[in-house]
Amino acid sequence: MENDPDAEFYIPLIWQGDGAWPSPGYSTRGTLYGVGGIPHAQWGGFQEIVGGGGSTMYNSYINMYNQLVDDVSPVEMLVGLGFDNNGDLLVQANVELTGDITTTNNKIVYIIKWHQNAEYFCTVVGYANEDFSLTSTGETGTYSYSFPMNAAWEIEDLTAVAMVQTYSGNHAILQAGQAQLTGLVAAIGSNVQSGPPSLAVDFTSVSYPLTGIESWEWDVDGDGVYDYTEENPTHMYDTPGSYDVTLRIGMEGEYNEVTIPGYITVTEDAVAEGVVSGVWHSDLGPYLATGDLLVKPGNLLVIEPGTEIILEDGAEFLVKGQLIADARDSEMIVFRTESEWTGIHIKDSMEENIIAWCEVTGATASAIYIENSDCTIMDNLIHHNSGSALGAAIELLDVMDIEIAGNLIANNTSSGLTGGISMTNCFPSIHNNVVVNNTAGTAGAFSIKQNSAPVIVNNTIANNVGVNGAFLLFNSQPTLVNCIVQSEGNVFAAIASTPTVMYSCLSGGYTGEGNIDVDPMFIAPSEGYGSEFDGMTANWQLLAGSECIDAGDPNVIYNDLDDTRNDMGAFGWNGFPDYGLTDTDPETIVPAPLEIIAYPNPFNPSTNLSFNLSEAANVSLEVYNIKGQMIETLADRHFDAGNHQITWNADNFASGVYFLKLSSGSENRFQKLILMK
Repeated sequence: MENDPDAEFYIPLIWQGDGAWPSPGYSTRGTLYGVGGIPHAQWGGFQEIVGGGGSTMYNSYINMYNQLVDDVSPVEMLVGLGFDNNGDLLVQANVELTGDITTTNNKIVYIIKWHQNAEYFCTVVGYANEDFSLTSTGETGTYSYSFPMNAAWEIEDLTAVAMVQTYSGNHAILQAGQAQLTGLVAAIGSNVQSGPPSLAVDFTSVSYPLTGIESWEWDVDGDGVYDYTEENPTHMYDTPGSYDVTLRIGMEGEYNEVTIPGYITVTEDAVAEGVVSGVWHSDLGPYLATGDLLVKPGNLLVIEPGTEIILEDGAEFLVKGQLIADARDSEMIVFRTESEWTGIHIKDSMEENIIAWCEVTGATASAIYIENSDCTIMDNLIHHNSGSALGAAIELLDVMDIEIAGNLIANNTSSGLTGGISMTNCFPSIHNNVVVNNTAGTAGAFSIKQNSAPVIVNNTIANNVGVNGAFLLFNSQPTLVNCIVQSEGNVFAAIASTPTVMYSCLSGGYTGEGNIDVDPMFIAPSEGYGSEFDGMTANWQLLAGSECIDAGDPNVIYNDLDDTRNDMGAFGWNGFPDYGLTDTDPETIVPAPLEIIAYPNPFNPSTNLSFNLSEAANVSLEVYNIKGQMIETLADRHFDAGNHQITWNADNFASGVYFLKLSSGSENRFQKLILMK
C-alpha cells in the first residue's frame, strides 16, 4: 500500500519481532494491544486485523483506511528530521490543538523507521515516548527526541514519525506525521569516540545528500583551524582531553556546518571498554578492560611490547578489524585477569592479525579463538586457561592458512573438548610448539575435526591427560612429522580418520617411516601427567644420548639450525624460543632475530629503514596506513646477507601514523612510523 495514490495519509510502521533488526518496543507495543496472533495490524490504534489472508489482506487494509481517513483530528502536527549538537538524529514535532482533547494518559511517540528493502520498507528501528500535556484548543508545543545514529543505516532510507496517542481506553492515535531529511545537512560519524591515547579516530561524513557534496573541511581538535579536506579523514589523538569536532560541507555554492562539543574524549588513564582503535603504549599500562572490547571492521589496534592488559568481569576481546600484538625481540605483552575474561576472539577479520611473544592466561572460553580469519600465533605463553566445548588454549574454525609456532601451551583445562588446540575445517601449519600438561574431558592435546588437515611438524606433546588420549580425530587427515608424542593412554582416538605419521617418537609405537617408540629422555620433564603438574618450568629439551636426536626426517629442508639432521621435538628444525622459565642448554642455537629500524622517526618527509640479514633471503618491505591498508611496496626482491638500508620518501602522504612491515620467509616484523609535516 506504500505506493497506493489513494492512501496519501497512510503511514506504515512495522514492528519486527526477530531477524537481523528486531524493533525496539516490540514487546511493549504487543502488550499495549494484547497481540494474540501474527501478523497483527492496528489502524488508528484501535481497529485491528489479526492473521494472514493472502490477497484478501489488501482489501481488509484499505477498508480500515477508508473508515479512518475522513476523521477530523483535534491536533495539527508538523514533523521534522535533522541532527542535534551531538550528531544524533533529532525528531521534532511542532503541535497545535484545533480542538479539545478528551482522552487521558496521552503520550507523544517518536519513531525512526528504516526502508531496508522492498519487503522491509518501514521497519521501526528507533522508538521512544513521553507525556503529552496539551488538552485545550489553541495550545501549542514543540516536542523533540534524539536517537543515536547507527552506522549501518543509510540516512536517505530513514524516516522520522511522531504521533499523539492515548495509552488508556481504546489507544486511539489522535494524529501522526512523518518527515525525511531535506536540503544540505552536515553530519559527523566516527569509528570510536573515546579511549586512552594514542586514539586513532576514523571520521566519516554521514552528511545529506549522500552524493553531490563537493567539499569537506574538518576541524578535529577544536582550535578553529581546519585540519583535513578529505571526506573521511583519520586522526591520531595522543594528548588527553575533550575535543570539539567541526565539519563544514559545500555543494553548488551553498554550505552547511555542524560542531559537536566534546565529541572526542581522550582519557588520562588506561581504562578501555567498547570500541578500541589506535596504539596502546607500555608506559600507560596496565590497561584495564572493565567490559567487552571490540576492534571494529576497518579499525587497527597496535599493542606495543611490554604492555599489560588486565581484563575483568568476563570481558571478551573481540577483533573484527586488525590486531597487531607483536613483541618479538622485546618485552612480552601480557593478557591476564584478576577475576575472569573469555579470551582473544578474532572473527571474520579480513586483515593479517599477529599475536606474538604474548602471555595469555586466565581465559574461560578459549584463550585464542580464530574464526574465518588470518592470524599468526607465534612464540606465546598460553597457560592456565579453561573451557568446555572449545579448545582451552586455541580454537580454530574455518581457517585456511594460519601459522602456530613456538608456543608453550601448558596447564590448560577443558571440561569437555581439549586443553590444547582444537580445530574444525582447518588447514593450519603447526610447528615447534611445546604442548604439555593439559587436561580435558575428551582429548588432552588436540581435537581435529570435520575435514581438517593440519601439518604438525617438530612439536613436543607430552604429559597431557584426556579420556580418549592425546588426539581426537574425526573425519580428518592430520600429518605428523618429527614430533614427540608421549601419552599415558592412547595417542589417537580416530573416527573416520587416518593420520600420516613419519619420523616421530610415539608412546605405544605407530606404523610409518622413521617412527620409534623410546623414552625421549627429556632433561627435566614435569613430575606427572595433567594440569595439576607444572609443565611450564619443566625442561623439555633432550639429554645427550636421546634416540630422538638426529632421528627426524633426513631431508635437508628439516635440518636443525646448526645444519645437522633434524632432532625430533620442538627444539629441532626452526628451534624453540627461550622463555626464561628453565635453565636452558647453553649450546641451544637461537636464530638471529629479524629486525627493522627507522631513523629518524618521527620524520618529515623521509626516513631511513635499516635491516640486517644473517643469510641471503627474499625480503618484502611494505607500508600500511593506520586503517591497515597497504599503500606502498618499497622492496620485494632477493637480498644478500648483511646490512641493508632503504629510504622512504613520504612527501605524497599526509601526516599521521603508518606501519612498516618487513617480511622474510615466515617471519614478519612491524615498525610504527610517525610522519609529521
